[in-house]
Amino acid sequence: MSRPRCADTRLCIIASGIAMSANDTVDQSMIADGSCRMTTPDPTGLDGNALWHYYEGRVKSVLDAISDLPDSSSPEFAGAARDAIPPKCKIAPQKSNTVDFYDITQLAQSVDNWHTALCAPDGAATEPWQRAVTVGYVCTVACDLNEVGPMGDTTYASFAVDKATADSVTRSLCRAIPADERFDKLTQAQLAAALRPAISSPSPCICSDSETRFPWA
Repeated sequence: MSRPRCADTRLCIIASGIAMSANDTVDQSMIADGSCRMTTPDPTGLDGNALWHYYEGRVKSVLDAISDLPDSSSPEFAGAARDAIPPKCKIAPQKSNTVDFYDITQLAQSVDNWHTALCAPDGAATEPWQRAVTVGYVCTVACDLNEVGPMGDTTYASFAVDKATADSVTRSLCRAIPADERFDKLTQAQLAAALRPAISSPSPCICSDSETRFPWA
């Protein structure tokens, strides 16, 4: 028997990680973040920390909304996701967190996985939307660990404008941090230092709401 086809491949790939991330708040935050960016037409307010710094309110609400969606093979899945998820992405949070909320072992492993997916010759991030979202994940952590402010919503959204842009920001990041770089055994201070090239021009991670340069344009 053939497997039921997903009604929206991008959302299904992201949402399918929920079951595997039950004890990993880093992955949960990025699943919520990616889901918000896939379904929210207006990126205003979705800067790099919009979900990352609001686990208790926004992340949990988004994950609950995803869990309540119709089966992914249902024709109603994509429409229901676009109705249910965006309102949760910008709810007024009652509690915020810093990067210290996240387990450093999980964080370092996640960064290692994202970087490998983007920069290894056989990396898993092969689709433009995967590259755009995953570069955003790396940038979010790089900005936060180096305490230089979140990447602005306009910059983040620009990564996914088209295939050429997604490919360009990926190449730029992988030039800044080569494919053979490993992160999975690093302490928080070491991870911050290892990611510092990602926030230096011409890498795409622009950690400021007021910064408007687009080095990949």
